Amino acid sequence: MTDDNTNDDKVRAYYTDAAHAAGVGQRACCGVNATAFGAGHYDTLDGIPDTAVLASIGCGNPAAVADIRAGDIVLDLGSGGGIDVLLSAQRVGPTGFVYGVDFTPAMLELAQRNASAAGATNVEFLEGHIDAVPLPDASIDVIISNCVVNLAADKSAVFSEMFRLLRPGGHLGITDVVTDDDIAPEDRARHATNIECVAGALPIGDYRHALAAAGFTRITITITHPVADKVHSAIIQAHRSEPCQADLATPRVLPRRSPDGPRRSLAAMITSIHALIYSDDPAATRAFLRDVLGWPYIDDASSEPGWLIFGTGRSELGVHPTHSVWEGTEHNSPRHHEISLMCDNIETTRTELTRKGATFSTPVADAGYGYTAMLDVPGADPIMLYQPKHATAFDL
Repeated sequence: MTDDNTNDDKVRAYYTDAAHAAGVGQRACCGVNATAFGAGHYDTLDGIPDTAVLASIGCGNPAAVADIRAGDIVLDLGSGGGIDVLLSAQRVGPTGFVYGVDFTPAMLELAQRNASAAGATNVEFLEGHIDAVPLPDASIDVIISNCVVNLAADKSAVFSEMFRLLRPGGHLGITDVVTDDDIAPEDRARHATNIECVAGALPIGDYRHALAAAGFTRITITITHPVADKVHSAIIQAHRSEPCQADLATPRVLPRRSPDGPRRSLAAMITSIHALIYSDDPAATRAFLRDVLGWPYIDDASSEPGWLIFGTGRSELGVHPTHSVWEGTEHNSPRHHEISLMCDNIETTRTELTRKGATFSTPVADAGYGYTAMLDVPGADPIMLYQPKHATAFDL
């Protein structure tokens, strides 16, 4: 039996016993650790069945810190008896929906009974592992979890799964057990004999690094209360940033002086931004721009074979006219263009495009004025992905 399977079996057995205890009116958690874990961290439990409260083994109240709003689609990883799902369901209201995922059948049965008792019709409980959730990509607005990630054998896989599930612009707000970065192995082992979840708790620095490696940004880890010496409960928040796309009504265009006159006004730029790309394989280039970058307006009915004309209907696109198009009528070189796709976070956007099948000919580099990476375009010259260091770089 693998270590992962052994860990799963131990966790499942523990939570099966907890579900059975709650089902017969006994508190599932937590003996001498009752102040660190359990339902005491909730300010209000109006409308929540007693058996959901009794089954709580968490270390915080993620629904209260995750910025859940009406209409959101929420996912609770390791939903247990359903307490956080039901609290989230109250927040999202009838226009939202909340999923709970758990791999313990006894907890799933208890959670479903609790949902029925609460009259919650905007919830669903799914059987599955938190690193392999049976939901589609980019389908969730907010992910919550309550003292569960520390139990996972492969936390990097869990964070990657969170990133997959969140829509661009979505975020997570979870509570979990973490350790100080300098905790000694013998101290961790000693605490784990009394508090089993400490064995798998990540140091704060490792937690932050693992989230960033999965693609998350705006990561904060806030200690809330002690669990043991150098061991804490914490609120962890992070975002999946929007990729480089925006509506044309508010574009951010890299301004410059035209070869024959003063810099054009922003209004003039908005009405004139189109670009020409010469492609040896127009069909492949067109498919890439449409399917990967999401640029739907493309016209290859140019007077010259191989030219593709596209506009910026959905994208933050900066066009450098010296090598491209000025008002869609002129170009200086029939084989070269310089188009910059501008974004708020180049690493997140690069990760997003790579997940969609894009490749980059260069790593992210510091160009002084900002950060750049060259995005390969099938059949054509690359596009420069660009993140300015300062908003004033646009000088609009």
